[in-house]
Amino acid sequence: SFLEKEHNLLVRADKKQIIKWMELNGGKLKYESGEWFSIRIKGKKIEKLLALKWVWEVGFENYTGMVLNDHVPQNTNVSGLQTGWQFDSSLTGKGVLVGFIDAGIDYTHSDFIDENGNSRILYIWDQNPPADSTLIFEDYGYGHLYTSDTLNSWLGSGIEVPLDPSSLFGHGSTVAGAVASNGRALHDELIQGTVLSDLHGIAGESKIIMVSSDFNSENWLATVADGVDSMLNKAEDLNMPVIINLSVGTYLGS
Repeated sequence: SFLEKEHNLLVRADKKQIIKWMELNGGKLKYESGEWFSIRIKGKKIEKLLALKWVWEVGFENYTGMVLNDHVPQNTNVSGLQTGWQFDSSLTGKGVLVGFIDAGIDYTHSDFIDENGNSRILYIWDQNPPADSTLIFEDYGYGHLYTSDTLNSWLGSGIEVPLDPSSLFGHGSTVAGAVASNGRALHDELIQGTVLSDLHGIAGESKIIMVSSDFNSENWLATVADGVDSMLNKAEDLNMPVIINLSVGTYLGS
């Protein structure tokens, strides 16, 4: 039920008070930005939280997340890349981290694997509840984090774990491919002449982070904020510039 489930909230509150209250009431204080705090607590605690005088604002917007791709080519002019635009071909994305919040990614796809057989995906944070509750991503209190070490181990062993939900028709892989595919999947066809050009993405040498969104999560927009925060933290740890793409959203609000 709503009362027993854990929910993600964005709270504007007094810092000392919210830290103390979270310690006494359980849940997880994930991070802060100015007067705002990202927290995760059970639904039965929310009414108590709302009654506190030092809590000035709580963000909970029950929008349903969805993939968005109906007007992307027209609105971004990406199609112009195939119609004669000139650009610097040395801009390959090398040394750059590209993050996505989307519907997962097919880590077995050749376009996301480098010439040495290693995954170009450094992290996948699947925000959906893991089958094994002991594998919770502790930094945020939900979902599960897969590292490149795990992905490379699976690739070497021929293990395929469905991290690209088929219910959304490979949307996350398609978006990631448009940005970051390296064209290896059709390399043989290119050599044979059955495809006419090297079909790689805009930044085919970049590294990838995927946040696989739980579109059924209550207060879904708070999980988007968590995803952005996690990718910024990883980029800082790696000392790499990061670009973040969200081809997802809601038709209610921004």
